[in-house]
Amino acid sequence: MACFAKALEAEPENPEYSIGYAITAYREDCDDNNISLEPLRKAVMLNPTYTYTKVYLALKLQDVGETEEAERHIEEALSSTSCQTYVFRYAAKYFRRKRCIDQALQLLHKALQTSPDSGYLRYQIGLCYKKQIIQLKTSRNKQPRRQSNMNEMAQRTICEFQKTVELWPTFEMAYVCMAKVQAEIRQYEEAEANFQKALNMKNLAGAHRAGHSLPLWPLPAISSKFRRQGNHPLLKPQSKRDEQRREFESRRGLTVLGILKNQQDFQLIREIQGKPFLGAIA
Repeated sequence: MACFAKALEAEPENPEYSIGYAITAYREDCDDNNISLEPLRKAVMLNPTYTYTKVYLALKLQDVGETEEAERHIEEALSSTSCQTYVFRYAAKYFRRKRCIDQALQLLHKALQTSPDSGYLRYQIGLCYKKQIIQLKTSRNKQPRRQSNMNEMAQRTICEFQKTVELWPTFEMAYVCMAKVQAEIRQYEEAEANFQKALNMKNLAGAHRAGHSLPLWPLPAISSKFRRQGNHPLLKPQSKRDEQRREFESRRGLTVLGILKNQQDFQLIREIQGKPFLGAIA
């Protein structure tokens, strides 16, 4: 980011430098300062035909609640003749966060036609299905058919996450999401195994280098807790702020660390262990 900033000091209206700075700022944007918003706006202004920055800007505008401007940029990006797979997948994320799941899936399947071996696309499809499970679970329809639909949707979701890890074996968040869905339909042993895989990923080495100590979860005990409670804090819908934080941590390779920051999870582990949870991240 610093190198682009230095280049912009010499050529402040250079479209390529502006795009590079804006995209880098977006990947570093993790709090309420919204450091990428104005750089993205400037990048779009200097190069309005570059659809990638329009999609990033739409996502950032969605974060800050400026939906009208966000919609305009998404529509322009998708109507562009240069619209490509990369744009489809980030536009799909926009619609998923907007809870327009059908539109998101349509874009993801379109992107999948040109990138059939993309683990990222499979992961995004899995997230869409997972969102549909939540919608079904919270609906007012209490008929027995709903449970059958939930089980079918859960199996479809698990299948997508399985395809994700086959294509991208080191993507820890896919294991976590798969484990959540498996626990939802009481596949406790499978969920336990996938949580363990995620927590043992080498991606967590970055957290250790940052001075954090991450103890392994007492997974057999958690599995027992599942059986007693039938649920777990990780399965609960997250707030918009939590989702934004998780997406940032995903960009930085710290997604599992983000999940462990959930104080509810710490409390559950404390209850299971019956002693203070040492080394936890505040």
